[in-house]
Amino acid sequence: MNLKLLFPVMFAAESIFLIYMALQPGYAVPTFHFPFFRGGDMEHFLAYLVYGILGYGTLSPRLGQGAGLAASLAFCGLFAGLTEGMQAFVPTRFADPVDWAVDVLGSSAGILASRKDVVIRRLKFQKTEPF
Repeated sequence: MNLKLLFPVMFAAESIFLIYMALQPGYAVPTFHFPFFRGGDMEHFLAYLVYGILGYGTLSPRLGQGAGLAASLAFCGLFAGLTEGMQAFVPTRFADPVDWAVDVLGSSAGILASRKDVVIRRLKFQKTEPF
């Protein structure tokens, strides 16, 4: 299957999923507690990590690596702000700037992890010469 077509479909599906989860009341959203994280932070980070990967995979083939990076970061940040703003109107939920920051960190990590030049550079450093 052509990834150039698959990424936009998956990106749209993830967008719908994130909006759906933002509109759920607080008691309906599962929260797991991880050490050193507030409740829900790991879920936010992982959801937006995937969103960043899909956003970059959707935008970079159309805009190029540099513009795709900037557009992905901007779009993911604005979308995270939108979903946090939507939560202000949902019973038992509230817009939290820390959640927005965790969303932006997660999407940034996903975008950077999906960049080919970053991955290739990391693999080159891991190569060792046989003895």
